[in-house]
Amino acid sequence: YGTGIQQILFILARIFHSKSKIILIEEFELNLSPPYQKMLLKKLRQLVEDKIKTQIFFTSHAEHLKENFSDYSIYY
Repeated sequence: YGTGIQQILFILARIFHSKSKIILIEEFELNLSPPYQKMLLKKLRQLVEDKIKTQIFFTSHAEHLKENFSDYSIYY
């Protein structure tokens, strides 16, 4: 597995062990292909639904994310 998979595991591990109400992730797409970006976003959504009152904010330059996840709030 490459750097992108290691990045996913690190992000998910940090979220799982966090007791924070707000989680910020900076440019998670840097080492991830579009299919893995989608997979990570789906997992993040699941974690948000499972954790009570947790919000996740992330920054991204990936244009395709706007099209595939239009139900997220997007700020420019």
